[in-house]
Amino acid sequence: MIEPDVNLVICLASGFGVRAYARSDVRAIYRRLRTSYISSETELHYDVWNGGWSDTAERLHQIATRNARCIFIAHSWGCGHGYKVFEKTWGKCGRCVDLAVLIDPVPRPFRFFIPGNVWALTTWGKVKVHNAREAMAFRQVNARPMGRRVVDGKSVTITRTAFGSEKNLEKYASRAIGEGRVVDGKLHHNSIDGDPRVTEMIFTAIHSKYEAWRHGR
Repeated sequence: MIEPDVNLVICLASGFGVRAYARSDVRAIYRRLRTSYISSETELHYDVWNGGWSDTAERLHQIATRNARCIFIAHSWGCGHGYKVFEKTWGKCGRCVDLAVLIDPVPRPFRFFIPGNVWALTTWGKVKVHNAREAMAFRQVNARPMGRRVVDGKSVTITRTAFGSEKNLEKYASRAIGEGRVVDGKLHHNSIDGDPRVTEMIFTAIHSKYEAWRHGR
């Protein structure tokens, strides 16, 4: 039997309509992370929003050390479905996601395509994080589908950033203040995961976390 030897797990889930082999902004994030963190002690996994995330969690649990860290990055339904499925199974394995990065998260409360698609185009609902220590949430409120507010199911530290025109921020993200409020009337659902402001915040946060973990902090 092979002993678990992975100390860092990084998962990425694309949004609705993106095929696993197609180019996407989330896949670009994955490729950049590979150049920085690929090693025998790191496992990176990229898949579509409705991929086999429960099986993936089980597989990663088998190869990860007891104290392995876990980062999950997702966009759209990759947050509302892919992350939610992974998070649930990861928790059943006795583990917790250390950092969840949710980009324009859209909930998917229905199993069937048509109701789920209609729900996605509304502004209803929130995305709840149940099994993470920390979350970074980015959303835009300019065009539908709009990212929903991320809330915690227990005690999760959440950093939120909302993008939108002044009018839309007041209407859809009135709680966003200070650095968590970015006036930009052009950003939309299909561009937010590739926006340099978003990706650089993600890479900076991951680098900071990785260095701290590497030094036992």
